[in-house]
Amino acid sequence: MTFVECTVFSAVFLLSVHRLSAQKHLAATTLLDPDLRLPYHIATAMSSAELEPIRKGNCKRLYGLSTSQVDWCKKNSVFFRPIVIGTRLGLNECKRRFARRRWSCPVDQPNIFSKVLNTATPEAAFVHGIESAGITLAIARTCSRGDALSHCACNKSQQAVGQNWTWGSCSDDFQSGDKFAGEFLSGMVKANDSTSTIAGLNHRFGRKVVGKSMQFLCKCHGFSGSCVQKTCWYSLPTIGVVAEQLLRKYDKIFRVVWNSTEMEVAPFASDPLKQSLKQSRMTEKLVYQQPSPDYCEPNKAIGSLGTHGRECEPRIAGPTSCDTVCCQRGYNERRRIASQRCRCRFHWCCRVECDWCRVVSKKYTCW
Repeated sequence: MTFVECTVFSAVFLLSVHRLSAQKHLAATTLLDPDLRLPYHIATAMSSAELEPIRKGNCKRLYGLSTSQVDWCKKNSVFFRPIVIGTRLGLNECKRRFARRRWSCPVDQPNIFSKVLNTATPEAAFVHGIESAGITLAIARTCSRGDALSHCACNKSQQAVGQNWTWGSCSDDFQSGDKFAGEFLSGMVKANDSTSTIAGLNHRFGRKVVGKSMQFLCKCHGFSGSCVQKTCWYSLPTIGVVAEQLLRKYDKIFRVVWNSTEMEVAPFASDPLKQSLKQSRMTEKLVYQQPSPDYCEPNKAIGSLGTHGRECEPRIAGPTSCDTVCCQRGYNERRRIASQRCRCRFHWCCRVECDWCRVVSKKYTCW
């Protein structure tokens, strides 16, 4: 094979690889029903397709991106895999946190989940907050690992020295995560649309919670770990830490209204004085416009699976109690009796003897 033939073969091979990568990502988003109109990163995160790096030439082929997001992709395609990973991280945490509530964050059922996502309810607010936080964390970690050096790196801006400690060479780069996640998600906001504007506010708050949750960590140095000197840095929180704070905000969520004249969001209050007092609090909370449906009965139109047969907790009060989850319909109690080893004793040498005990386990499910 001549040199020219080798060059042509290599070019064709590389083009085929790039095309295959684009097809994999296209398949990832089309595994779900296109009529759901899910954003690219959410559709891909909810699919089981293997993630491949995105190249800027493939951006136009990605289903579910707005025009501005396609333009952003061409400049920042290195972040698309972290965006999907971060979204998946956030959605999995949503499912875990709401597993025992009336609305269970059914991310494994896109036809149901999408109905909630396209609203301005409290549940949509939590999803937007946690997905934004997940994307911020994933991009920030990508920067800190040095996987996107043409765009960002770890944070070396801290130079102060405290008593018996110094700054480490690198902290996690929350600022870059916040910046690039904000740029990508802002491409979904339509200025004249209340639902997307409210989603944008919750995206911003999710990123804000990540920044406020940064952890100050130190490592000791000295003879036998005496900690004569410490090296310290700021580290990103886990998604669980962020989710815990967002869940508390969800339980005290702040209602807003859409001012169609000014094309902006305003606090929900009939008294102008109360409205002005609440305006300053909007940036410190998750916000919603539409009250939640009760989610008690199955209703695909509103994204409700109902709560019949769901597990609940009878001896507590709150959103996971049987009274709340079962919508006052009552619940079943099932008992299971099993035998298991107990009161084990070690005898020298070398024998373990155990008794057999009867254990009763109880399971409560909604009627």
